[in-house]
Amino acid sequence: MSSHGKNTALRVLLDEAEMSNSGLASAVVASGAREGIHLGTGTTSVKRMLEGSQPRWPVPRLVATVLSRRLRRQVSVTECGFADRTPAEQDPHDGLNSSRPRCFAQTDLAIAHLLGRDLEQAAAFGRDALRTASEVSSIRTLDRLRTLQRQVRPLHSATPHLADFDDRITDFLTRTTRRQNEDSDL
Repeated sequence: MSSHGKNTALRVLLDEAEMSNSGLASAVVASGAREGIHLGTGTTSVKRMLEGSQPRWPVPRLVATVLSRRLRRQVSVTECGFADRTPAEQDPHDGLNSSRPRCFAQTDLAIAHLLGRDLEQAAAFGRDALRTASEVSSIRTLDRLRTLQRQVRPLHSATPHLADFDDRITDFLTRTTRRQNEDSDL
């Protein structure tokens, strides 16, 4: 999601899928039709999504479904940059039913927004990733946060949001590492 207009997460996914606006629109309409849902999604609708518009449900879920099929991996509604309007346990296309995958998606979204220079949104997704990571004890999660921090560091002084976020990552990693060392000493 983007509060500043651009949905860079969706743009990144469309590029990765090598899919045009027209291709996504057609695939969403076809996917909806298979479920008995009539949609008027067209290239203009996709253009609006890329500009930051939040389409009505079930379009976000169908976009995630189409991209999941095309990329041959699970793509969540939130990974597409949309607000998830259904409970995660009821949405088989969400993929965020546990903390670790949710943290991974949040760090990926933060990086996508950094690449798109939407720094405030990147910091917001990053803060969400830190909150989620606090629920998880995983080396892979910590590695994801370190990767995110390497992306944030060069932009540290660009905005107060990123500076604060970089400090939060450092504090979180320091506390977690200290806790792991204490546990291994027992």
